[in-house]
Amino acid sequence: MRQILDYPNYSVTSDGKVISNQRVAGRSGKGISTKEKELAQMYNQRGYKMVNLIRDKKSKTRYVHRLVAQAFIPNPDNLPQVNHIDGNKENNDVANLEWVSAKENNHHALRTGLRTGQKGSANSQSKLQEEDAIKIIHLVMQGLSNIEIAEQFKLHDRYVSLIRGKKRWKHLWETMYQNEEVPYSCRKRTKAFNAERLSKAQLTEKLEASRVESSDSKREDS
Repeated sequence: MRQILDYPNYSVTSDGKVISNQRVAGRSGKGISTKEKELAQMYNQRGYKMVNLIRDKKSKTRYVHRLVAQAFIPNPDNLPQVNHIDGNKENNDVANLEWVSAKENNHHALRTGLRTGQKGSANSQSKLQEEDAIKIIHLVMQGLSNIEIAEQFKLHDRYVSLIRGKKRWKHLWETMYQNEEVPYSCRKRTKAFNAERLSKAQLTEKLEASRVESSDSKREDS
């Protein structure tokens, strides 16, 4: 059992019990005001055990697994998070805890099933709704190039390339075209599309120049 950092009236055991230490009352040190006792633990919404600790008449809520790690596990690299090795948040024994980075903790949570990556439009990072992603996948299989598809949906062609490579919306590929070969983005179609887009841009530029010239000519005539 070791004293909790910054809370001298409390200790924590290596198996996750938090103890209120025996304390002596009065300036003369006579008499026992409180006996040593184990604190009741509560759960937060994510299933972690917590306790309330009091210091300077102010109550603070602390995670039990962090108290154990701070008391018993060295942290020379100053890692920010404590991981439950077996994935069981109720098992706060020191042998089941380790200091990790946020990235390592996230990977462990995904690997053990404590957290699941959100798919498709449920993911806050998604650029598309699922309906549009389905349309894009169909267009990919029809042979359209990345840049043609990107133009239709106002996307960067790199994002369409990620969809084509199944790096995005993989779950749709698995249900729609699981065993079919995905065609490469056609270079000829890309080249033709870029040439057409350039031609349109040049035509627009010429029309704009002609309009300005005509306007200047009318101004001079007046």
